[in-house]
Amino acid sequence: MKKLSSDVVIIGTGGAGMTAALEAADQGVDVLVVGKATLGRGTCTSYAAGFFTSSSLKFSSEQHHKSTLDVGRSINELPLVELVTQRGKECLERLKGRGIGLLPMDNGYRVDSRGNDKLIPGYPLVTSMGHALDKQGVKSLPGFHCLELIKEDGVITGVLGVTADGPAVISAPSVILATGGAGAIYLRNDNPVGISGDGYAMALRAGCRLRDMEFVQFYPIGFAEPGMAANLVLPPFPDAAKVYDAKGRNAFDGLENCNTIAEAISLFRDTASIFFYRKHLEGGLFLDLTGVDDALWQKMHSLRLLAKKKFDFRAKWLRIAPIAHFFIGGVEINTEMETTLPGLFAIGEVTGGFHGANRMGGNALTECIVSGTIAGRNAALLAKGRGPVEASESNVKDRNPEWAGQKGRGARSEFGRLFNRVKKTAWEQAGIIRDLEGMQKGLELVSMMEDELRALNPGNITEGLRANRTGSALLTLRCILRAGIMRKESRGALYREDYPETDDANWLRNIFISLDRNRDDLILEDRNGDRMD
Repeated sequence: MKKLSSDVVIIGTGGAGMTAALEAADQGVDVLVVGKATLGRGTCTSYAAGFFTSSSLKFSSEQHHKSTLDVGRSINELPLVELVTQRGKECLERLKGRGIGLLPMDNGYRVDSRGNDKLIPGYPLVTSMGHALDKQGVKSLPGFHCLELIKEDGVITGVLGVTADGPAVISAPSVILATGGAGAIYLRNDNPVGISGDGYAMALRAGCRLRDMEFVQFYPIGFAEPGMAANLVLPPFPDAAKVYDAKGRNAFDGLENCNTIAEAISLFRDTASIFFYRKHLEGGLFLDLTGVDDALWQKMHSLRLLAKKKFDFRAKWLRIAPIAHFFIGGVEINTEMETTLPGLFAIGEVTGGFHGANRMGGNALTECIVSGTIAGRNAALLAKGRGPVEASESNVKDRNPEWAGQKGRGARSEFGRLFNRVKKTAWEQAGIIRDLEGMQKGLELVSMMEDELRALNPGNITEGLRANRTGSALLTLRCILRAGIMRKESRGALYREDYPETDDANWLRNIFISLDRNRDDLILEDRNGDRMD
């Protein structure tokens, strides 16, 4: 087994992880960033539209705070909301000072995509952050697949993983979890394929709590045209863009408080996705760009990217439908980005609390930068205080799967087919519109697939990694379904057809999840008030 060590290990190579690495390196400690791919690639940050919501001359931190709570349907973790809305501008200016191209907007910043007209804004963002890390001499280890967090006497001591060459352990006094969400476990999603719940599964198995896992955000406008890959239609949208139902009627007619595409994708992703999904099921939903001026097709970055697709947008309507986009819930943290496991920090989409029951447009990237800034510094200071640690060989050996030492690229088709069934189950039983019967059926299917996965017995590294991905996805899906059943109301990104109303009298609360590893059973608790203990 390969043995490595570092002062701070960051699991995840997206915007949150890279920000944390920059901040930790400022403290003069050794930093190692590990991930499935090279820095920035295969992450949700690289797919991002590049908007950061924060205070500005025209948008105060108080307005940002109120909008975040309104969109989150009032069950956000208030200290986290205060933290991000108050420090967002400061942290973004700090990032800008490192040479990252950001341009001011009325309500925050956007990535400077000038000179990168053919790329999604997220790509120049992660590229420039990667250059900043290179300047600071931060080390990275691409192709490292994390399997488990290692702890001894209730304190983190490192990470167990596998590379193409076999198993490896990285000892570290501070570990930062920045693995993103689990959007790729849904049949229709806009996430990179590797975003499948690894962080949630590792955190649960290490003894951390998850929260708000019933809330999965769907983006209202995603490609649904036959022959086109499922993805979101990148904003911003010109004023001339319209959305129609199958009968040619304005698709916004009857949607309360939301009248434009801009409002749907920024403030009302929850209600717009539900409303549009019904329209989709009733015969179809269509984006009409035929009235957009020719000049705008050259001027707007989002339209230039659309124009690259093999579709005549100027002559035909595009079939669209909502798509799985972002996980609202995640690992429980405090305002220092600490989890309930000493030595483990968590940042970005893998965490829960800031967004409440629904996310405001532009808040994801801001959360990544603020949480990464805080966690990077705190993890470095903790590492200095603890000093070097070493994960004990016996502890690691007991957790090292047999397949991790068996090289091989081939994998039986059963692994791929099983993961596809997970995606279908998530979409149909834990999707945009749910009810008790469907979620209970989903749990039965999850249990059946978990049994099948255990029986597959991976024979090499490739099969083992696919099994690990599927296992993480199934555990994540189990959390979504169990929490969805427990919350007997509709709120934000959770819509239950059998409980269609929001119930503030009984459910202005949050659901927390822990794992009993001895029984492989989830323990759920709904509560409010102070969270971390």
